[in-house]
Order: sequence, then structure tokens, then C-alpha cells
Amino acid sequence: MQVERISADITLKRKPKTGKQAYNMLIESLKAEIQEKQKILSNLTQDNVKQKFIENWNPTTRSVNIYDM
Repeated sequence: MQVERISADITLKRKPKTGKQAYNMLIESLKAEIQEKQKILSNLTQDNVKQKFIENWNPTTRSVNIYDM
């Protein structure tokens, strides 16, 4: 069976005292990060944002910073 490797840097809000608490904090952090990524994806799929991205694209670009203005 092939297993996918998933990698993420997750910051916990505080130091957990138990494994269950650590697990719950991990889930909370992941949910918050996913919600933020869904918001970014929603904005990027808007036609005007898509067009602006395409217009400003440069083939030498290696990374992209996305921020809300």
C-alpha cells in the first residue's frame, strides 16, 4: 500500500499537557489554516484577480506572496 507523505509546520497556541489536548490543538490549528487557504482560493478564482495575476506574471518568478489589501 502506498502512503502519501504530508508535511506541514503547525504552531500550537500553547504547550499541551496531554496527548489528547495536543491532538485537539493540532486539529484546531489545521482547521484554521485550511479556512484561511480556502479564503485565499476563493479570492484567486475571481475573474478580476485571475486576470491581474496573469497580467503581472513573470516567467522568472519562483514564489508568490498573497496578501489582502
